[in-house]
Amino acid sequence: MLTNCHVDRPADVLTIEWSLPHAQKLVWKHLSDPETLHEWLGHPTTFHARVGGEIVVDHDDGYFCRSEVLSLTHDDGPPPAGGAELSWKFPDEPRSRLTLRTFDTDDGTGTSQTTALVLQHVGLGTLIDSYLAGWLTHLTYFEASLGAAPLPPSQFWGLCTTFEQLRDQQRRHHREG
Repeated sequence: MLTNCHVDRPADVLTIEWSLPHAQKLVWKHLSDPETLHEWLGHPTTFHARVGGEIVVDHDDGYFCRSEVLSLTHDDGPPPAGGAELSWKFPDEPRSRLTLRTFDTDDGTGTSQTTALVLQHVGLGTLIDSYLAGWLTHLTYFEASLGAAPLPPSQFWGLCTTFEQLRDQQRRHHREG
């Protein structure tokens, strides 16, 4: 579930925070699993998840995003956090940088573990608003996929449009208020 979202236009940074009712190790495994990537992001054609490795994802109809893994701080052990930094490049967009971090969180009872997922995308320029709606949609799909109930791909653009409309409503409300 979305817990926080911030667009910092002067710094050109989009930050989205999401809470997931699963252990951090499971969340990280799902984020980096090429077998389930198609359920929430796109179809991987190349997937070398190591520093210096390349990840190429087809986002539909041959629209490829190419990424280089710039850093990776998670391993297969039991760390309380993990992270990856990637370059992000579609053919018709400027190169940007994507950071994903996961953290163990606790509901305070000591019995239920959740994970915070923080996505930060830097260098989007005028595309920052469309990426906001896109990442909210992808993370909604990620959460459903993680819960073993993937959403139908045919609903992606409708949900993305809904997020865009909600964003526009919020902007109008802030201008009028």
